[in-house]
Amino acid sequence: MKKTLLTLLVLSMLIMSMGIASMAVTSTAAYATTAPVIDGVIDPIWDTTVTQDYIGTGDDWTEGDVTAYTKILWDETALYYLVVVTDTTVGPDFASQANDSINLWISETNTEAGSFNEDISDYMYMVTSTGHTLHDIGAAAGIEYDQAVYTASLVGYVKTNDGYIVEIKQPFVSKITPEAGYIFGYTFSVNDDRDGDAARDAYVHSASAAEDGGSASNYWSATEALGEVELLAPVAAPEVPTEPVAPVEPDPAPVVDPEPVNPSTADVSGLFYILAAASAVCGCFLTKKN
Repeated sequence: MKKTLLTLLVLSMLIMSMGIASMAVTSTAAYATTAPVIDGVIDPIWDTTVTQDYIGTGDDWTEGDVTAYTKILWDETALYYLVVVTDTTVGPDFASQANDSINLWISETNTEAGSFNEDISDYMYMVTSTGHTLHDIGAAAGIEYDQAVYTASLVGYVKTNDGYIVEIKQPFVSKITPEAGYIFGYTFSVNDDRDGDAARDAYVHSASAAEDGGSASNYWSATEALGEVELLAPVAAPEVPTEPVAPVEPDPAPVVDPEPVNPSTADVSGLFYILAAASAVCGCFLTKKN
């Protein structure tokens, strides 16, 4: 009986540990067989990867406030992000819109640390609701912010009727070898300044409590609180079966019977020459005889 209980306990612990491990990866990123054009226009390649949906949380978010979804692609050179935001109160002034913006919280090497300052791969990437980056805001104020990250990236932005779209190409800033199965830390958040007073009124975020002391509330300060995204292997295009094509035999050349020659119209030039030659011989013979 004790042996049976011990076996059940071990199995339960194994199942629980497997469950905890599987909860670590919160989403995936498909391989970009074709890199998206970074212009804020959603290319078909984005249909090949999953969607991360976010609804409002925290502060005084209410139904009908800002909502968003994101998608992620990857290749050997960069991570690609698509962010689609529904927000009908987009502010016009980029310099004061840090509270009306999207934020990508990234840990390329998945450091699972207690801060964002311990590794070059840990950073926050911000784009305002008017399409300007935190680097743009800093430059306007004479401040450089995450120079290496922002100068290496490419941003596309489109204002829509009910919000805005952002595309980002972020080359890897750390010395990693991106490949299928690689996992990086990732959380997305979007801020909403409804009344334009440069104060955040609501926000959306995705974060998961980490096993080692992280919590969903400190995703902005600790990489251990970030969700995790797994890079998926490239998917080969399905082969289209082709039917063997039978060789085409050329049509035989038509046999044309020769037309009969009418003796009355036959070529008599040869006969003329023969008769002329015979006459000449006879003439010579008669001359000699006389």
